[in-house]
Amino acid sequence: MVKSVKFRKKAKLSEKLETTGAEITQVKFDLIREFISLARQENEAVHLDDALAVLSAMTQSLSMESTVHDHVILQSEIAATFLRIGRKTNDQKILVKAKHAHRSAITLASISGNDALREELRKNYRFTLSLLGDKPKNVSLFKVA
Repeated sequence: MVKSVKFRKKAKLSEKLETTGAEITQVKFDLIREFISLARQENEAVHLDDALAVLSAMTQSLSMESTVHDHVILQSEIAATFLRIGRKTNDQKILVKAKHAHRSAITLASISGNDALREELRKNYRFTLSLLGDKPKNVSLFKVA
């Protein structure tokens, strides 16, 4: 009898932990979206650095399978916003961040199997390289991601 009560309590706590974990993940995704929105409104890349920090922390603490779709979308939004701000301000450092953010987004899109998004990101990546003065090469898809 005591074992079954302990088992039920443990099961309830495990369920509560899963629910709480999902809620925390959602709050973090919302926070990242707010950082992206703030960066767009203020044309300040520092907010994107904050978004990347939260995204990176999430990646380290969660399984990728559970959040890969949202992660890909957010990473691509961060990359696009870095590109927009870097292009608007003609800031090479921000464009370099856009380049790296696009590379990460391309990799995530490949992992998730989202080929359409991956192709769009590759185009933006090549555009970012051209803004940086790099000559984009026609590279095999296997080397790009």
